[in-house]
Amino acid sequence: MGIIKIDVEQAEIPKRQHSQFMRDSNREVMTRHRDKRLGKHYKNIPETQPGGDYGYTKRGEKYLKKKRRKKGHDRPLEYTGHMKRTVRNNSRITATQTRARFVAKNYYKMTDQRRKEIEAISTEEQREIADETGVAYWQKASRAMFERKKKKSIK
Repeated sequence: MGIIKIDVEQAEIPKRQHSQFMRDSNREVMTRHRDKRLGKHYKNIPETQPGGDYGYTKRGEKYLKKKRRKKGHDRPLEYTGHMKRTVRNNSRITATQTRARFVAKNYYKMTDQRRKEIEAISTEEQREIADETGVAYWQKASRAMFERKKKKSIK
């Protein structure tokens, strides 16, 4: 009677490495969201209209008329542009393995409604972010240097 020994190598990502990949992927995707998609919050598109995907409230006609007269535009969430620049440059992104958060900071205290309007993410953007997170994760996990080889002996 002989003994047959087979070594089976199985690529496996340790829990610690998995959580690091997820945290890095979430942070990377949320940073991309701030840099690429946040600008849409300040444009006249259907998502930024009252009742749109971002949940903007209707501004008073008197305020809009004054803004058009003084500043020459009617872009949402923007009067002088100072808040727009401050939010993009001073926002804080925190990430864990389960989620990432974008916290808008401003040079003055914002109301809860305005903060919600700036931090809002549409359902389409949620899908894009989920896809981008998966791609970023697999790019990190598929590198050979992070693979752990597990040997199993079968007798």
